[in-house]
Amino acid sequence: MSLSNYTEAAILSHLLRATAWPKPLALYVALFTADPGETGSLAQEVTGGSYARVACGPSDATWNLPVGGDTTFTNAAAVTFPAPTAAWGDVTHFGICDASTGGICLASGALDTPTTIGSGAPATSFAAGELRLVFSGHLSDALIEAIGTHLLRTGEWTAPAAIFAGLLTSVAGAGLGAEVAGADYVRKAIGPSTAAWTAPTDEGGSGNADYVQWASPTTDWIDAEKVILADALTAGNTLLTIPLAAVRTLPLGALPPNFPPGALKVVAN
Repeated sequence: MSLSNYTEAAILSHLLRATAWPKPLALYVALFTADPGETGSLAQEVTGGSYARVACGPSDATWNLPVGGDTTFTNAAAVTFPAPTAAWGDVTHFGICDASTGGICLASGALDTPTTIGSGAPATSFAAGELRLVFSGHLSDALIEAIGTHLLRTGEWTAPAAIFAGLLTSVAGAGLGAEVAGADYVRKAIGPSTAAWTAPTDEGGSGNADYVQWASPTTDWIDAEKVILADALTAGNTLLTIPLAAVRTLPLGALPPNFPPGALKVVAN
């Protein structure tokens, strides 16, 4: 199951642009005869024959947290639809919607095995663990848990009050994945605000709206291979990690490391 464009944009705006993402008041599992796609189209949802969406939270009793850092939320209890009294057709996908009818498709996914459902067929049911929402990309495990909990479970996700960009090292002997250290190095403030990040797009996520630039090194800085976004000027929590296309070598007197508008891309999927 992957997020719709609507949900991805809501997440990025909440995280980066200080635009509140209201927690869904209700969730329902829906069935489709074709892929709703990233747009979350409801055009191919099953209709007729006693079909109805099935309530699925948001609640802790309905959805399990990821286990062992696998970034996957699963249904905690069986989800069973009414028995069909007319043919439903070839069901290929399921979705999570925010209303019992109509509304918005927040996420969707393909069935492992498409099923032809005729009149009088047994009730379609998904056993616990069969519905899976898997996050990918560069989000930290903690951020994935916060987002998934806000969407599916009881808790609410409070967006960070501040975001700072930092540089991670690429030299294994100096501590692979450690933050760059050196005179004049400091994380750079980057929102959350509409001035700091562009509005999310369907394909490109959200990008930095202005230059993000550090001072020129006055000592040899350890080379950098990633940018992190964290919620504090020092220490704090890492929100996500963005790999660089090429390692940045940062010796004494190097040009200030910088990223032009749009160079830092954040997606939520």
